[in-house]
Amino acid sequence: MKLIVFSVILMASLLTHAQSSNSSSSRANTSKTSTKSKTKMAVGLDYNSWFEILKLKDSSGTSSDMKAQYYGIGINYDHTVYEKTWGYGFLGGYAQGYGLAGQSSSSGTYYEKRVPWTAYRVGARIFTRMNTRLDMGLALLTQFRKTSWKTENGFEPSTVANPLSGFFIETRWRLNYKLELVQSFGQYSKDSSMVWRIGMNYTLN
Repeated sequence: MKLIVFSVILMASLLTHAQSSNSSSSRANTSKTSTKSKTKMAVGLDYNSWFEILKLKDSSGTSSDMKAQYYGIGINYDHTVYEKTWGYGFLGGYAQGYGLAGQSSSSGTYYEKRVPWTAYRVGARIFTRMNTRLDMGLALLTQFRKTSWKTENGFEPSTVANPLSGFFIETRWRLNYKLELVQSFGQYSKDSSMVWRIGMNYTLN
C-alpha cells in the first residue's frame, strides 16, 4: 500500500512537470506547428527476482507461511509513443525461471530448489522525458504465472492468487539510438517482496 501511494504521488509530480514544460514550450513557440509524436518498437530481454509467500499445509491440515524466492529471464515486445515532454507505452512478453523454498518445523522439513515457473505478462506505462536520454515513470504489470511446486514429506504447497498485478517505478536510459537500459522496482501484491527487473531493449525501427 505504501509503495502504491508513493508511486501515485511520484507520477502526479512527473505529470505536473511534463505538463508545465509542455505549456511553457507551447507559449514560447505559438508561431510554430506542433511536434508530431514518435512511435518506437523494440524487443527486450530482462532479469527478474523477488520473494513471495508460499503457503504450506501439512498432513494434519495445519497451514503455515514461508518465503519462496523466484528468479528468471523474460523476453518482451515493447511499443512506446513519445510526445515532446512525456509518453506512454505497452508491452507483452513471456518469462521463465526457477523457484526456491525451504523450511523446517515440528511437522517435518520441506525443501525444493530449481522449481520451474513460466509466465505470460502484459503491461502499460506512462512517463516523463527527463532529458533526451532518460525517461522516468510509473508502470503497471500483470503476470499470469504457472509454478510446479511439489508435494513433499506430507506438505502440500500453494502460491498466492494468479494473476499477479503491481505498480512499478521504471527508468529507461538510452545508451544510443538502438540500445536502452531498463530498470524497475515494484511489488506484485502484499504477499510478495520488492520485485527488481533489469534488462536491455533493442529498437526495431
